[in-house]
Amino acid sequence: MTDTATDLEDSPIRRFAQNVWLYVLGLGIAAIATGAIVLAWPGQTLLVLGIFFGIYLLLSGLVEIVLAFAPHLRGWTRFVNVITGILSIVLGVICLRDQLESVLLLAVWIGAGWIITGIGRVVAGFATRAPGSGWSVLLGAILTLGGIVLIVYPADSIATLALVSGIWLIAIGVAQVIDAIQLKRRTGQVKDFIQSRLEN
Repeated sequence: MTDTATDLEDSPIRRFAQNVWLYVLGLGIAAIATGAIVLAWPGQTLLVLGIFFGIYLLLSGLVEIVLAFAPHLRGWTRFVNVITGILSIVLGVICLRDQLESVLLLAVWIGAGWIITGIGRVVAGFATRAPGSGWSVLLGAILTLGGIVLIVYPADSIATLALVSGIWLIAIGVAQVIDAIQLKRRTGQVKDFIQSRLEN
């Protein structure tokens, strides 16, 4: 059984799963950096904001798809992560490729991306009920609330959109960094459980 456990430990899938938390950590740092840049750049245009948030939504979508392979997720929750990831990527591409002519349109795309990803994280958090999964639920709630704010209370200027979305993005990034730390712990707990079962 020890050889089997060693093989599992050395398998590409296991190594990939153990590093999932790093992708979430990287996304959180990217969110904080993007939010800070959006707030600090005084002459934002719709094109610039579209590029920043398009890239963020693309990265967020890729991370959601990667998270689908995390060991603490099972069955239909993996499917939810993949779907939310794909939708986030689609919205990111729209932000990057569309000729955005209004602040409202950009706010809708950003808000929709946050809502889709947020709902996916809330569902995954409640489904796993693993230690620390409450942070995933909290992150999902922050994302969803941020998206709703952008859509229901649309900004009337680029400066207002940059201020609101920048502050919210920094808050999301901080929550993602904390979620990454919790995810690392959950991944380690699942790994130890599987190894103990194989060794016995």
